[in-house]
Amino acid sequence: MKSLMIIAAFSCTVYSQDLPSRWDELVASDWAKALEKSRQTCLLPIGILEKHGPHAPIGSDLIHVHEWAKRVTEKEYAVVFPDYFYGQIYEAKHQPGTFALPSRLVWDLLDATCEEIARNGFKKIFIINGHGGNPHLLRYFVQSQLERRRDYVVYYYDPGPDSVLAENIVYTAIWWYASFPNHYAGEGAKASRELGQFMTEARIESMVKALRAVKTDTKTMELQKEFFDRVKK
Repeated sequence: MKSLMIIAAFSCTVYSQDLPSRWDELVASDWAKALEKSRQTCLLPIGILEKHGPHAPIGSDLIHVHEWAKRVTEKEYAVVFPDYFYGQIYEAKHQPGTFALPSRLVWDLLDATCEEIARNGFKKIFIINGHGGNPHLLRYFVQSQLERRRDYVVYYYDPGPDSVLAENIVYTAIWWYASFPNHYAGEGAKASRELGQFMTEARIESMVKALRAVKTDTKTMELQKEFFDRVKK
């Protein structure tokens, strides 16, 4: 019995020294510590459920974006919100496994999620996108934060316009299907471990830099408050 108590005490000590980054793995008593260590910054990784060719899992975007968040927070601490796969994916509804919610619900759910994250003490919500069909939704969502006064800031990690979309001069909802009716772009057979590792490491380093900038940013909140004060007048 004594040895079991020693092991339990040792386990608690080790656990308390290793503060998890995932929201759902944190102990409630560590919440204040997590808020302090993260500088009240929460990462919101957004993936999707859709077909990824004949070889990759339906949850590839979700798997990728959470792995990125994990690696990023190993280098720069922040709290990572649990699995979130409620985005824009209507162009893949003809494929098995696609999970596409009504557009109004997608918007309201994202807004309510940010509100709840903020209610739990986070002043900075850093969205990391893992799905190529989400950028337009997320850019507009971030811009809409100025619709009403908020006591938190939403940031969006945007590495640049989608390369396929950039080639399209005229944009319509059916553009992706028109180009890829089988919902598959590229050639998976040409992929390599080396290329994947290079692309992933470059993305992680970019995200770490962005996260550090977000954590130390004080100007955005200041300007946002100034803006809402002027709107009220």
